[in-house]
Amino acid sequence: MLATLIPRGLPGDAVPNGPDGLEAGRKNSDDALSERIREALACSGYDSLRAITVGVRDGMVSLSGSVASWYLRQVAQEVAMAITGPGRITNDLNVVYGMSN
Repeated sequence: MLATLIPRGLPGDAVPNGPDGLEAGRKNSDDALSERIREALACSGYDSLRAITVGVRDGMVSLSGSVASWYLRQVAQEVAMAITGPGRITNDLNVVYGMSN
């Protein structure tokens, strides 16, 4: 009876889902997080942030690519942090002066 009251598929749910079990669940979660960050960068108002590569593994986010200023580097990090929270981002963006915004 108790099993019917427990919802399945919630974040943090330890129930294997799919042929690869928990690993597939983490992969789907990482993919969803990556997509949310890419969408947020695209909606930031800075077209150049659309070219940033977003990688996610086990909930840790990495931003890579090139931007035209330190300001845009920080904007990209802040956009990602608004979704992930602090401490879960590695900002590997390179600043290349003379690049178009």
